Amino acid sequence: MFLDIVLSARRRTILSSALPFFGLNPQPYRIVQVSILAASIPVVYYVARLLAFSQSGAFLGVLVFSYHAQLADLVFTGPFIYDVLCGFFYFCALTLYIRIREKGPFCGPCSAWDFWFCISAP
Repeated sequence: MFLDIVLSARRRTILSSALPFFGLNPQPYRIVQVSILAASIPVVYYVARLLAFSQSGAFLGVLVFSYHAQLADLVFTGPFIYDVLCGFFYFCALTLYIRIREKGPFCGPCSAWDFWFCISAP
């Protein structure tokens, strides 16, 4: 019962925030959701390329990521836009972290302060 209340509140929040822009037409909302999901695929490829050190391994990893069976729930169910955004920003932050760690343990005080500012900003 609690889960139903939380999910219904989540759907109401999405509907009320999108209502002034789109009305009751869900097509623009779906376009934004699929666009964010599509924008995360090159980011995931870049992370896989940094970790795999080969293009074929990175391509296979992104292929599995892109054609996963549970990915359809992210596209066809409205409240999962929060999960799509979370995944996109997670892989962006992971890319930043891997690039900083590849430079060495001490890459300078400015980049360390920049990183802490990025993760501590509300």
